[in-house]
Amino acid sequence: MNLASVAYVPQLKWKAGERAAVTFLDQSLKSRLLPLFRLCPPGAYEPDIGVQLSEGQFLKSFGQHLS
Repeated sequence: MNLASVAYVPQLKWKAGERAAVTFLDQSLKSRLLPLFRLCPPGAYEPDIGVQLSEGQFLKSFGQHLS
């Protein structure tokens, strides 16, 4: 990605709805978007599933959600 072509850098929380919204964008918009996801510290409450995640649990799910 050429950073000179980036038009918008939104700061998004690491929540399921925000992750899903990025996937539904048109490809022409995706190529000009560089989302910055703010991650909760390990041990923080995870509202998507309603539990508090340990560091290991968070790391296991991180890659899957990011892809």
